[in-house]
Amino acid sequence: VTAPEKDGWDVTTQARLTLDHRVHNFGITSGAYAQGELEQSVPGLDSYGYAYAMLRAYYSWILFCGHELEVRGALSAGYHLPMHEELALGGVGDLRGYPPDQFRGDVNTLLRAEYSVPIATWSIFAFRGLTFFDSGYSGFHFRRPTDRDYLPSQPSVVRDDVGIGLRVYIKAVVLPLLGLDLGYGIEGHSPEVYFELGLTDF
Repeated sequence: VTAPEKDGWDVTTQARLTLDHRVHNFGITSGAYAQGELEQSVPGLDSYGYAYAMLRAYYSWILFCGHELEVRGALSAGYHLPMHEELALGGVGDLRGYPPDQFRGDVNTLLRAEYSVPIATWSIFAFRGLTFFDSGYSGFHFRRPTDRDYLPSQPSVVRDDVGIGLRVYIKAVVLPLLGLDLGYGIEGHSPEVYFELGLTDF
């Protein structure tokens, strides 16, 4: 079987800046979050010669004494990315109506709107329901030269999904303990179900 891409050393430097002004209270979040990241391969030590940049921002509002609206946006771009660093869309982190990492590219964008409502509280647990809409773009614009032999002609795509979900929080923990999402890919015409234990959705 032909190797999808040549082997080599992947040695990079990274810089990341995060501004987090959010307030978390028993499953409800309000405020702003922004993060930028730059990554560059190290000449002479790295075999691939690539660069990557990412910018993402979230904002959450509290409505009606316990409802929450959150809007997210993200833009990622890479130059001459090797296959193992390609940007992917699909799955619980971005497009919940599609299988994990179904769409690949070196430029990705993501927009998400999520509205959550309280269902019940019991002792230290809070149960919340949510509805969501996700939209993403993935495509190749700065492809590596001819050493790649894996999905060489994958087209650019725009995909959207809608869905509903359930979250279970513990009072002393910021992140959800349990998450269950049912997403429907609008262009794919098929549902996806995601269950996560200990979500790390930052």
